[in-house]
Order: sequence, then structure tokens, then C-alpha cells
Amino acid sequence: MSYDIYLNGTPCDKCGHSPAGPELPNPTYNLSQIFDLALTGEQFPNSNISEGAVVLLREKTDRPRGLRVLNGKKARETEEPIRQAVARMEDPTMLQNFSALEPENGWGDLPGAIKVMKDLLSAARTYPNHVWEIH
Repeated sequence: MSYDIYLNGTPCDKCGHSPAGPELPNPTYNLSQIFDLALTGEQFPNSNISEGAVVLLREKTDRPRGLRVLNGKKARETEEPIRQAVARMEDPTMLQNFSALEPENGWGDLPGAIKVMKDLLSAARTYPNHVWEIH
């Protein structure tokens, strides 16, 4: 299972058409703990609840996890947090922390997660008035 990530424009008042956003990656949920640590600097909340349960069964967690912490925010509001997340992920002193969160099944890794975050940062800079929708 993978995240569905959109950057939606504001609909036109006259016609209702929303400007198209960029093509965005759809990273595996296996990287959720890496994304969460990068974006929040905190422990992954409710680690006993799987991402499948969150997505399919609508299980609630203490706060949004992983990339969902961006959901509903304007891109310009998230540019700095995403930049900081990339810096954390590339910080040699944090390499061990992030590497420990790489999925055992091999679906996803830290270099791939860094690329995803850099793609999201680029999109946030290019479409500052669009709003994140992340499932």
C-alpha cells in the first residue's frame, strides 16, 4: 500500500475548476516511521496500529502520522518543515536513527524517503498556494 499525495489548487469562483497540481510520488506506507521522525522529530505515535488499519479501517491515532502531518495545509506553510525534515534525514548524526526505521521487508529505504521529501519540497516551492491532500 502506498500514500496517495495530491497538491490541490483553489477552485475558481466562477467555474469551479481547480488548477492542476504537480505529479507527485506515491511512497510506500512502510516509510511512515521515517517520514514521521523527519517531519516531527518525535517518536511514532500508536506504533501498535498499522498503516493499513489507519487507511482501511479508519483507526485513529493520537495525531496524524508520517506524511499525513502535511494534510490540509497550504504548501507554503509546509516548505520550512519539509526543508527541516530533509536536513534531519541527511544529518550524519541521525543516520542510525533513520536507518533503524527502514522496513525489514525491503520495500522502501532511507535514500528513497529522502528523494520523496525533496520532491515534496520542490512541489511546495512551485505551488505555494495549493493544499496538500494525503491519504
